[in-house]
Amino acid sequence: MSTKLEVNIDRIATGDTFTNYDIVQGTIELQVLERISLSKIEVILEGTSKSKVYYKERSGKPNNYKNYNVQNAINKHTQVYQELIVFPSKGTYNKGRIQEFNLDVGRYSYPFSFQLPMDNDCASSSASRNTMKDHKARVQHHRKSLLKSIPFNSLKKKPSKPMGQIEAKHVTNQLPPSFYLNDDASIKYGVRATLFTTQLDFFGDRSAYGPFVFLPLDLEGPLPDAPKYELNIRESFLCSKMVHTPGTPLHFFFELRLNDPANFTPGEKQSYTLHIGTRHQFTNQSTDVMPTIYLMKIKTSLLCITDIRADDDRLTGTLHKTQHVKTLVLVEKDLNKYPIELSGMERKLDQDSYSVEVPLECYSHSIPTDLPPTFETCNLSRSYKLELVISYAFDPAAKKGFLRQFQLGSIKKVKLRTENMRVVSGIYLNRGALGNSSLNSVDSTVDDNDTVYGLPSHEDIKYPWGQLVRRDYCQEKEYYLE
Repeated sequence: MSTKLEVNIDRIATGDTFTNYDIVQGTIELQVLERISLSKIEVILEGTSKSKVYYKERSGKPNNYKNYNVQNAINKHTQVYQELIVFPSKGTYNKGRIQEFNLDVGRYSYPFSFQLPMDNDCASSSASRNTMKDHKARVQHHRKSLLKSIPFNSLKKKPSKPMGQIEAKHVTNQLPPSFYLNDDASIKYGVRATLFTTQLDFFGDRSAYGPFVFLPLDLEGPLPDAPKYELNIRESFLCSKMVHTPGTPLHFFFELRLNDPANFTPGEKQSYTLHIGTRHQFTNQSTDVMPTIYLMKIKTSLLCITDIRADDDRLTGTLHKTQHVKTLVLVEKDLNKYPIELSGMERKLDQDSYSVEVPLECYSHSIPTDLPPTFETCNLSRSYKLELVISYAFDPAAKKGFLRQFQLGSIKKVKLRTENMRVVSGIYLNRGALGNSSLNSVDSTVDDNDTVYGLPSHEDIKYPWGQLVRRDYCQEKEYYLE
């Protein structure tokens, strides 16, 4: 063993969670145990998304449909790639020729510094695609679009794009978050140091890897000046035994009210409310004879959907797809016949229905902190659906009638589901960064070390969990392995 190599990343300012425009800096620690000869030490900032899809391929004769071989297609897409030569110095290193430099026994430390861009650079390895000018324009575009009035058709449920309809082989988006599902789907970020030498009898560490966790800035998060819109999801049910009109069923509905766009911020409380209502037009006194609904149970789940894509390395380039769905139960409460008096329904001036809000204590919950934000890359994408299952029963005439209904099995269920529930990172640009900040007046001047000045500092970033603390976005232990 002639060398020991280690990557030390400074994590004090970020708490091990980095975001767009953050400076990833630290030192490469090299311990030389016996005299060695090196040509250079290269440091690389890398982010890679990996996907693996298993598929069956027919084997044997063409007419034999019973024999299949299980194959797998593996794709790796580079999301970010930056390199830096820390040894020898810039004035000494000559890229066009191989030079050897002797290092005596001792400890050596080489600083490095990279800046995380806003967008990925999967479609091209050209560094010019990720200039600060492009990032500034993208942030301004998001800010302007959010401050404009959202058209009413945005409240309509939009069908999700089928997995097979992929517009291009490469997708240019904001850098995706760190992600680890299993060996079949992962997005990893880290700093890699490599020793280059022509010495034949070199024994020791030739490379070292330092992983870190990344969460993107939420460019589509709530802004102080943005108009508020509401998205309503309803599921109707009937009550056929009404006192005021015998024999005539009355339509009721459970309603889920969310902000539009519908977002979940990990570490915070749910951002929706649950209501019971009806569009029936009542006389002044008729609401007094409304029945009581007894809530038996409310189960809230989040469907975590991961779409995995990979093409094989043959000339055909066949695209293979699979989907992994995990149901995460956020809360399941046995309400033990919780009564909701429908006689307390009210009608607001801006609504065409009567409604009463279900108390938060019946369904309140927090969003887990380890949820990755919604994202899409060339080979991976993550989306979410929110689902509420409500068990209820009616007391149509008097409370003594409920026990009979319960014994007769008249407890019913209703399901509410959102098709596009967006999970955000929770790291927002504050008002200063969106107004008179360096993002609006940034100069894309680049110095000799490829450092861009005029970027927002850590003070320009708002941390909902404290000024210097970002959410504890923990990863599986396999994420940190090289």
